[in-house]
Amino acid sequence: MCADLNTSEVTHLPDKSPKLSLTLAESDFDQLAQIGFVVIDEALPAQFLKVVQTAMTQVALRPAAIASGLQRTIRGDEIAWLAPELGLWAQHYLALLEQLGQQLGRAMMTPINQVEAHLACYAPGQGYARHRDNAHGQQRRLFSLVWYLTPQWLPTWGGQLNLQDQHEAWHQIEPISNRLVIFRSDLLHEVQPATQTRWSITAWLRYDL
Repeated sequence: MCADLNTSEVTHLPDKSPKLSLTLAESDFDQLAQIGFVVIDEALPAQFLKVVQTAMTQVALRPAAIASGLQRTIRGDEIAWLAPELGLWAQHYLALLEQLGQQLGRAMMTPINQVEAHLACYAPGQGYARHRDNAHGQQRRLFSLVWYLTPQWLPTWGGQLNLQDQHEAWHQIEPISNRLVIFRSDLLHEVQPATQTRWSITAWLRYDL
């Protein structure tokens, strides 16, 4: 279960999180074009991160499923889909995703008209087997984003994102707090099990007819 996060160092703030803005650099777009992913550290304001870290432990989670049904041997996370009723923090994060979708759509000449996101919690020992984010040959998800939320993380705990770039080279990405990873949704990737509870928000920028 995902109820054992140590929040002793997380400041409890009222849900008055400011509107968010994140402008990707030209080098970020270059890296997305050349290898298919980019990593942005200290991505969002610290105050907003603390609001989310406080709110996430109060959100009702349910076991995640895959397209063919609930299969805990493939993925072990518990999730809650982001929706405006979760609070201002969810509204502002969804609005940020829309902004990023506009930036990526213009820079990468990619049609993006929908966003979706869920809060995800991996309990100790749980991971997500190797996969792509588009099932059954669909290409509606264009870019995937993972924003890491656990306040502190040690490499020895595991939980890394293993990601294969466009040239089939593998990269291991640590789930460091306030790190944002953006990658093409058709890239192969997996989430390694960890010895500690691991929190994140996973999102997709989509093109739906």
